[in-house]
Amino acid sequence: MTNPALPSILLIEQNESDAQLTVEALQADHVGCRIVADHADGLTAWLDEFRRPERPASPCVIFLSFRQGNETDFGALRRIKSDPDTRRIPVVVITDQRDSDVIARAYDAGANSVVTRSLEPAKFQDVLRRLAAYWIALNQTPHTGPHRLRGWTGLLGVHLGGWVSAA
Repeated sequence: MTNPALPSILLIEQNESDAQLTVEALQADHVGCRIVADHADGLTAWLDEFRRPERPASPCVIFLSFRQGNETDFGALRRIKSDPDTRRIPVVVITDQRDSDVIARAYDAGANSVVTRSLEPAKFQDVLRRLAAYWIALNQTPHTGPHRLRGWTGLLGVHLGGWVSAA
């Protein structure tokens, strides 16, 4: 369970070691991370929980791992983007695939961003931190606003190289 005081990310990742690398990277920057380990049953359980009146806070972004670029991966993305309760939550597809057809299909299915996973753990964690900084501190959705910048200026400077200044 994530700390409700922290901005949070939902990670849909079947690979335990990549899930652990993600959690380590995000915890270092005080970002909560909820892990769903299964694209089908795990996603269904999370969606059911999210529909309850006492549901958890909406994640700032969903990181969705595409391992094979198969129908299970695309199905999970389509389910998130077709659900009225979750369709506005940004989804970043993190994939091993460099195939332009897989990338195009991910965008067609509703991905907000597609990022190719680095095979080097340190580079992978750096990319995750930068993604989190962008989607949490800079991106605005209907249920979030510019208040997110408060307290994130250090993270922005470190991970985004000063793209914005705290105002």
